[in-house]
Amino acid sequence: MIPANGAQYVNYTADQGLPGPIRQVLAWDNDGHPMVLGSHGLVRAADLGLIERVRQDQAAVVGAVPGGGWLIKYKDDEGAKHVVPILAWTVHADGSATPLATGQDGLTNDATSGLDDYRIYHPDESYTRQEPPAVSKPWCGECNYGQEPTFAAGRMREGDTGRLEKCHCHPGYVPPQPAQEATA
Repeated sequence: MIPANGAQYVNYTADQGLPGPIRQVLAWDNDGHPMVLGSHGLVRAADLGLIERVRQDQAAVVGAVPGGGWLIKYKDDEGAKHVVPILAWTVHADGSATPLATGQDGLTNDATSGLDDYRIYHPDESYTRQEPPAVSKPWCGECNYGQEPTFAAGRMREGDTGRLEKCHCHPGYVPPQPAQEATA
């Protein structure tokens, strides 16, 4: 038997394919099977149920915080939509967090386990799909004394008054606006 380093976990599948409990791997038997704690000591993980996966945690859990009203929205295998509250977040040593929700068995586990398509959101926050960042204009070759700058914000030229100003190929360039006549 080989002792485990404490960073591997067995995820089980519960009834109807829903995520089941998670158990820490405490050792590996001589054939490489994960060993977990059963009611009478160490047993092969497969003896306690259908294994969904054995996963490696990136970092140890160092704390937990309340769910704070966050929700997870997902579709099941039949296409039915579900919204489930996040009960808590486990915080890991590397700064990552895992959302926890209660399964049908009443146990708390990773809310994303076994889900391919889901969205975690807070109902107080609006969601708008971000536009891709604007593509910078190509360098015109006229500014920066003919030397292409290493970054687009360095595209400057000498203006009519002798002061540096943004070139028309600078990403922040705003063309001069015609003067507005005052109306009485």
